Amino acid sequence: VQTILQATTYQSDAGQVTVPERFTMAAGSPNPAGLPTPPAVLASLVKAFGSEKIGETGYDIAATRCCSEAEKSEARERGSSLLYGEMLPDGVSKALHASRLGGALADGSFVLELGMGSGTVAAQIFFQYPAVRHILGVELVGSRYQIAEAALQRLAKQESSCY
Repeated sequence: VQTILQATTYQSDAGQVTVPERFTMAAGSPNPAGLPTPPAVLASLVKAFGSEKIGETGYDIAATRCCSEAEKSEARERGSSLLYGEMLPDGVSKALHASRLGGALADGSFVLELGMGSGTVAAQIFFQYPAVRHILGVELVGSRYQIAEAALQRLAKQESSCY
């Protein structure tokens, strides 16, 4: 996968949103299960979460940095792990293509995301699949849930006429 250091600006109802190109498929690397994530969906994700959180890779991403010492201690006491991974937007688009999981997303569908982390996948489903009627994300790590909650509140404030 190639990282491109350019950005594209899209016009939305609330103004212009700049989306770094690293969030889209590079030219010449077709997504075998369908098109890359639609630009309007990427723009909405960036509005909600900020460009620094969408498309993060590596070991030091926001949803791992946010865990408090108390949360880490509690996980150790329970013998569990706070190991975490994020799906990138194009990976979500690929997984939700009609030939894969998306084939089950009919009008009025209900999506349950267990272990939603920072909520980016649930948010992308909301933006990309308007036929889905309900999306419920469940996250046990409070600090990760707070990232999702803050993103939705930020989006609702910026797009108050829509949400």
